[in-house]
Amino acid sequence: AALAGHVGVARALLAARAPVDAPCSREDPRSAVHVAAERGDADLCDVLLAHGASANAPVPGSGSGARPLHLLVRAALAGASDLGRAVECAMLLLERGAAPNLPDARGLTPLHAVSARCFELGDEGSQGEGATPMVNLASILCRFGARTDLHKRAVPPVAVALPVHAVASAAQAAEAAFSSATYVPRCKGKDRLPPALMALAHLPWEADEAAPRCGACRAPFTDSNRRHHCRLSGQVVCGACSAHQASLGWVDGGRPARVSDASYNALVWAETQLCAAGSALSVGEAPESAASSDAGGGEVSRRGSGASARAELGLPAESSSRPASHAHGAAGEALQGLHERGAMLSALQDRADAMREEAESFHDMARAVRRQAERKSRWF
Repeated sequence: AALAGHVGVARALLAARAPVDAPCSREDPRSAVHVAAERGDADLCDVLLAHGASANAPVPGSGSGARPLHLLVRAALAGASDLGRAVECAMLLLERGAAPNLPDARGLTPLHAVSARCFELGDEGSQGEGATPMVNLASILCRFGARTDLHKRAVPPVAVALPVHAVASAAQAAEAAFSSATYVPRCKGKDRLPPALMALAHLPWEADEAAPRCGACRAPFTDSNRRHHCRLSGQVVCGACSAHQASLGWVDGGRPARVSDASYNALVWAETQLCAAGSALSVGEAPESAASSDAGGGEVSRRGSGASARAELGLPAESSSRPASHAHGAAGEALQGLHERGAMLSALQDRADAMREEAESFHDMARAVRRQAERKSRWF
């Protein structure tokens, strides 16, 4: 079904408890999600991930270390699949927890492939209208956390260099937007997570001694590059791959805790979906949606919802098999407005409390001065 691109047949087979990670054949070790990613089939990927397929599973037995995101980008850049469809499929994989900086066996990330393709095309073949899909792909990868500082970990070292001005500027703006994001997604309990995130939340806690390298970018741990645990997946990652936080109801009473970039992306997506559907995912009294991030400037707190990102990149709306993107975008914007107003009110309350403390301190000082003056007046 995956090889033929039959989404309905795949859905029926999975409903009948067919194994989602079974290889295509004895000669072809790829699973259905690898095939769907290579085809750039977002609808099929969505169905497979909803039934427990991993967005970070390598092709078993191949030795290449290629994940679905690697296969998707390589096939699209080689012309085996439509580049426009690949951008939408890449967004879906990243929203479902695909690690943006996970390298293959050679140490190359998906962004390395975009960089190499830019150099192959040259300035004449990758500027103007022809560069739009390349700009979108680089922007999507960096919008979800892909970094351009991983060239030292490739074998041999290969820099992520983007020679095309339009592609480079889009990637840099999206990378800056993600790194400066301050939004904290919230989840009350594991039972409120959608099926695509259940696999992440139920992974076993990884021991420090069992992780000599970061599980998200494969950087070796040193005295300066310390270990951190993602509080959603239990994976050991480095500080650069876990710079964001999430409020998880089953961790530290819901206080913001460190999560990996992949878990952060997945939690923001899950919160946006459930908010649009009217479900209560967040820890507080009302659910909050993903904050928007303006890659071009202004206040940047978080990337936009799936609908707004597709609108920015000129992509079609999500198909009917997934929730309505227009509802997601409207709900996300409205809820984000409430979140920002709540943050402003909280800041004003903190300032008012500080001013009250200052007034009380001034009152105590004035009373002490008055008593001292009364004691001195008794001597005259």
